[in-house]
Amino acid sequence: MNIEPIKLTAEQEKLRGVAKSSLYVQCYKQVVSQMRDKGIKFPRDKRGTNELGINVTKLATWCAFKDRATLYNNSTIRKALPGDIRDIGIEDQEPKSIIEKKHENLVADQARDINEQGALILTLNARIQMLEQQLKEKDSIISNLEVSLAGSEQTVKNHMECHAEQIANSILSGGRTFERA
Repeated sequence: MNIEPIKLTAEQEKLRGVAKSSLYVQCYKQVVSQMRDKGIKFPRDKRGTNELGINVTKLATWCAFKDRATLYNNSTIRKALPGDIRDIGIEDQEPKSIIEKKHENLVADQARDINEQGALILTLNARIQMLEQQLKEKDSIISNLEVSLAGSEQTVKNHMECHAEQIANSILSGGRTFERA
């Protein structure tokens, strides 16, 4: 099961501009349709130089493009290609080893832990700020109470001095100084 490359007629070869662009989009869609129908995946880039991971020269040949730049220059194809690669896949993708899978899982777990710890730190920082605000409010209340207590102590001291003076005057004047009714 191989892809049947698209063959352009002489008339199609002569097309230019928007008409040629539309033809290329149709050719691309036909090739992708063949790939889906036959279960063929995109050819893999064996050198690893293509950012999409596919052999664009081979794909361009299948689609009857004059060069592979059409895959990048045609906006419709450029937008559709990554999604089609994701849906169809790339041939001969080497299965990941157990070590690679464990490493990826470890990295994912560590990233999740870091995110959770970051969220916990934010929560704790918010709690610390709230407690600091409560502490400031309590300090303000304590300060007000200390001022009030000092005022009350002064009032009590003044009353005690006044009372002691009254008692001293009473004793000096020979007894009672209170009038009888």
